[in-house]
Amino acid sequence: MGTVAVRNSSQINPSKWKSSQPAKDRDLMFTADEVMNAWHDGKNHDSKIMRALFDANLKNAFSITEELVSELENSIIKVIETHLKPHSATQFKVLMLVDKEVFYSIKMAEVYSIKNKIEDSSQNELFSICYSFYPYSKDITHDKIQSDGYYFHYI
Repeated sequence: MGTVAVRNSSQINPSKWKSSQPAKDRDLMFTADEVMNAWHDGKNHDSKIMRALFDANLKNAFSITEELVSELENSIIKVIETHLKPHSATQFKVLMLVDKEVFYSIKMAEVYSIKNKIEDSSQNELFSICYSFYPYSKDITHDKIQSDGYYFHYI
């Protein structure tokens, strides 16, 4: 690799330098500070948009999940616990704990049929939700569930 000699910056005379670009192209040139400021402004703007999208989708996930829990409890099974995990601003996962006897019964076929319809009908390019079921056990602690990213618990 070659060696580059660098002069002391006090020896460089900026008035001896001119742009090789035509005047009209110089208007399209930006300093590093201008580029960084524009990037930060864009990042802040995008951040606000993503936050608004996340908030709206989180409310939607809560609402859809409450409807599913209500439908299941009114017709098929009792859901013991429900936990929601934001996977991204547009994707959410829900863990539902149900009684072991129910989990291993034929009733779960109907539960999965209902949950599949709800997942399919609520999904679009900016929102998706996925439900999973697990048999309830006293050995499962909220700390373990929360450590997997399920930060919201339906009461």
